[in-house]
Amino acid sequence: RRVHTNVQLHTAEQPWRPERGTGVDESEASKKRLNLEKVRELLEHITPDTKDALLKVFIENKVYETPFLSQIISLIFDKAVEDPTFCSLCADICQQLTEEEMILNKCNISNVRNAILVRAQEAFMTKNQDEFVKKKKIEIDSEEDENKKVEMETELIEAQTSSGCGNSETLR
Repeated sequence: RRVHTNVQLHTAEQPWRPERGTGVDESEASKKRLNLEKVRELLEHITPDTKDALLKVFIENKVYETPFLSQIISLIFDKAVEDPTFCSLCADICQQLTEEEMILNKCNISNVRNAILVRAQEAFMTKNQDEFVKKKKIEIDSEEDENKKVEMETELIEAQTSSGCGNSETLR
């Protein structure tokens, strides 16, 4: 047998509500999150048919002037790397954004191009660093002398903390 009792719950005068992003007084981080979510959503729907519409949205929003262009380029870059079928579409978008930026700014310097190069260099350097670390760990594991092994491990740690694992060459 159940007993039904009415329990009165306490209600707050100003209850907590999640951010909706519609307030006039948005923080910079909130704006950035919303814009990156919008870009991610647009990239989810990219096809050869929707590429031009997507590009139009990017150009209208002047993504090449945003303070978080590098994060936007990272999203596009990651989309191209994750799914090779979209690689040419993403490359076309980046190329057209670069051309549009250079036309509007009337100069030969492109923030989009620079952001793409930086992102590609980061991916390249990470891959090289991972390969370097793997080789060194194999060498350390195969070393018989314990003193030499400790010395090699110390060198590996120093190499990992230095920039680029000793590879300071940049993409040009």
